[in-house]
Amino acid sequence: LRIGTLQRIEGRPQLEPADYSRGLFCSPQAALFVPAANRTLASFKGPRLYTYDRTGGMSWTVPYLAGVAALGWQLDPSIKPREMVQLWRETAAKTAVGPVIDPPALIAAIHKRG
Repeated sequence: LRIGTLQRIEGRPQLEPADYSRGLFCSPQAALFVPAANRTLASFKGPRLYTYDRTGGMSWTVPYLAGVAALGWQLDPSIKPREMVQLWRETAAKTAVGPVIDPPALIAAIHKRG
């Protein structure tokens, strides 16, 4: 699965897939896009400090996808990894940027499976 990154369009509320554009580190052949920018995270400068990062790379997509998969497996542990990837694709929001992972749609599809 080729993954692409998204970053928020400045001034947009970050609520809908249309609020994002292709990230700096994005494969032109991406089959699925994942938000990978505009995040607050723990800082390396101290245990009680945080930093805001406007750009993210492909390494940010892996924990995001793992978390989305974990949500799905909580609902149905019998889903095979390949099935999870297929569900990501089937439930992705169709946008001008391309298909964007849609966790609420994924959860709804797993609920429908029974």
